[in-house]
Amino acid sequence: MRTLIEIGPRPPGSDGIHRAQAFIIGQLKSFGCQVEEHNFHGSTLLGDIAMKNIIAKTPGSSGRGIVLFATHYDTLRMANFVGADDGGSGTGTMLELARVFCSRQSSLNVWVVFFDGEEAQENWTDKDSV
Repeated sequence: MRTLIEIGPRPPGSDGIHRAQAFIIGQLKSFGCQVEEHNFHGSTLLGDIAMKNIIAKTPGSSGRGIVLFATHYDTLRMANFVGADDGGSGTGTMLELARVFCSRQSSLNVWVVFFDGEEAQENWTDKDSV
């Protein structure tokens, strides 16, 4: 989590979010996780913004069902908001879960998902949420 805080604000489409994505993907790959990146565009009040969800998948031996753990890693679009608790702590927890699950065989299929675009870009309304 310290690395995310040091990156600073991570609103979608920012330099900070791109550095956070590289960090998360690098960590997951170093744990031996199968990593998928889902690129998409969010239509926001600020325009069309490129976003990326990151998924670590560990195939289970039973082949049945999926256990899903999820968090978001983006931050509010607010000056100096580093998201230590809102975005950072959940990401740190999910990285640790991925490290544990990717290092051993389980009977369950486990997916650990890191969502981009969870935060409103200006204010939470029915037109400003992805």
